[in-house]
Amino acid sequence: MKPKKVKNPLTVSDCVYNEFADNFSLYLDQRHVPFVVARNSTQIIRTGKSELGATIRNLHFAKGGGTLSAKSVSDAYATIMAQLQVCHDQRTVVQRIHSNKGTIYYVLGDRIAKISNAGATIVRKTQVDFFIESDGLVEQSLPELNTPPDQLPTLLRRFFQLTTEQEVLLLSYIISCFVPQINHPILWLHGEQGAAKSTTLRFIKQLIDPNKKDLFAMPRQEDDLFSVLSNNYFVPLDNISHFSGRLSDILCQSATHGSVSKRKLYTDNQEAVVELHSIVAISGIEMSITRSDLLDRSITVQLARIPDHMRKTEQEIWQCFHAYKPKILGAIFNTLCRAMKMVEQTKLPSQFRMADFALWGYCIAEAIYENGGERFLNAYRENIRVSTSHFVGSNSLVFAVSLLMQRQPSWKGSSTELLVTLRNLLFENSLMDKLPYDFPVNAIQLSKKLSLHNSDLKILGVTVDIGRGKERYILLERRGTNNEQ
Repeated sequence: MKPKKVKNPLTVSDCVYNEFADNFSLYLDQRHVPFVVARNSTQIIRTGKSELGATIRNLHFAKGGGTLSAKSVSDAYATIMAQLQVCHDQRTVVQRIHSNKGTIYYVLGDRIAKISNAGATIVRKTQVDFFIESDGLVEQSLPELNTPPDQLPTLLRRFFQLTTEQEVLLLSYIISCFVPQINHPILWLHGEQGAAKSTTLRFIKQLIDPNKKDLFAMPRQEDDLFSVLSNNYFVPLDNISHFSGRLSDILCQSATHGSVSKRKLYTDNQEAVVELHSIVAISGIEMSITRSDLLDRSITVQLARIPDHMRKTEQEIWQCFHAYKPKILGAIFNTLCRAMKMVEQTKLPSQFRMADFALWGYCIAEAIYENGGERFLNAYRENIRVSTSHFVGSNSLVFAVSLLMQRQPSWKGSSTELLVTLRNLLFENSLMDKLPYDFPVNAIQLSKKLSLHNSDLKILGVTVDIGRGKERYILLERRGTNNEQ
């Protein structure tokens, strides 16, 4: 929307506003948040008073004017904000990656990588119909599009020390991060000191979304985490040992593209909706997942300590990485082209909790490796099983039930009887003189927690049937492991 000009400017503020109206247009993004754009540009400017005020001052100075008083800037700013109140011109704003009508657009800097099932090409920013939010954006290396997908594993082995199964899973995860608008699992990198967890996170960040904001510490306040997850495409949280249940819930929302409603600042009852859409990766010495809902939305990769004779300086590592990055990106984009041809015709035999990721991961692995799709699914299932087994040790009820099912193929009785049986098992198999804090305190709580952890127990090969009505019972049966979600 082109701002209306003041017909008969009488004050300095009127003249300053007219200068702005001659050079900028007003829009709303897909979240109905206002922004302005200079004519013939794709870079957006948000409408915060300090940022837009500086733009007004710089424009006036560039036009040959002098310094402006605070009142002149404030009056011009107020008029611009009044114009935005009647603006209905909505445009798409992209942070790094955008998808539309079967085509993925990746912002390299002054150019855009355009990726579809027909191939990958490089175009100029003026050839796309969206705007770019460049705050913190760092220019990406120009990809070498003649690099075939099957070279990708060899290229990445220079920087990632992984088992074969973890390589398939991590490689599929990294490439899936170039597919926006799907749910991505949270990546957990863990390992002992010296396993290059932070460096691995930086490698992944540099491939997906190079930014002035490098690695993040876990914010302590909810509002700070909301801000990080709503304003960044890829968020690597480094050196995390533990976090609260509430922060765990927020990460779950981000993994499945949730949103939160907050009161607008300086208003009584107006709401502001914050969309949580970041892809999140976390590193830590230990895997600190203690919530099954977060576990369902995660994949875990354990890194081994790098031997002393293989260590290099930071300068050597990054020189090598940046030298190979154009080939890596070219191979990633060509892999995406192949995967995009397959994804519409592929239907997995079973559905996982993170169904979009499983589908894309299958097609990506199939595009790189021989029989790669099945290798990916097997690695993903095993990752779920191992992660759930780790969760068993941190959840006293799931641990007690799995212990019971190791001793006998089935168990049937009342919830009270099961509570007593599981209590006795925990005391028999530990030196504790009291029950863990998270263990159910009564039969009603036991039934509720069994229902809550039904899917976790199913992965471990234990089915739970809770009888209702007149015949109230709990039936536990040991079956083959089931890794489907």
